[in-house]
Amino acid sequence: VISNSETECSIDSLLRFLNNTKNLFNVAVTRARAALIVVGNKKYCKEAGIDYLTKFVNHCEITEANRKTLINIGNNDVKRFESKWEMLLSKALEKEGIITQSQYTVDMYRLDLALFNGNSKLDIEVDGEYYHKSWNGELCYRDQLRNEHMFSKGWDVKRFWVYQIQDDLPYCINQIKQWMLTHS
Repeated sequence: VISNSETECSIDSLLRFLNNTKNLFNVAVTRARAALIVVGNKKYCKEAGIDYLTKFVNHCEITEANRKTLINIGNNDVKRFESKWEMLLSKALEKEGIITQSQYTVDMYRLDLALFNGNSKLDIEVDGEYYHKSWNGELCYRDQLRNEHMFSKGWDVKRFWVYQIQDDLPYCINQIKQWMLTHS
């Protein structure tokens, strides 16, 4: 814990310690599996002059803004989507004037989001590690087979990991806009 209520002597030694232990911090925050709960003085951490703490606080603020966006969307739309991340991406695209259809069926597959742009069709998949990663690679292989099937039906496929939507939603939206520009 770092706070401005520490004595000046202990603050100096604490800041020296934190400046020299970036790797320890990285290990601590990247090992969480289901949840990470951080307790501390966000304002002081942001202003302490320790680069990685400032970046971490900025990341937390972006994540919090995304969570609030999800809450503001409301519960009426949740039934249309398999996950809150699909809903977040769909609503963000909608704000950009890009309308998608959720859970669109193509043969034996349900697409997370379908986008139609003239004669071009895009399957947008939002992948979480729980459903799309396995130690033996079987689920990734199934995703590849599905992609190939979609390609054979005239669809393009864009896949985003949940963490990409959570951490860099503008990048995801830009990728879809770029696809639209090359398929207009």
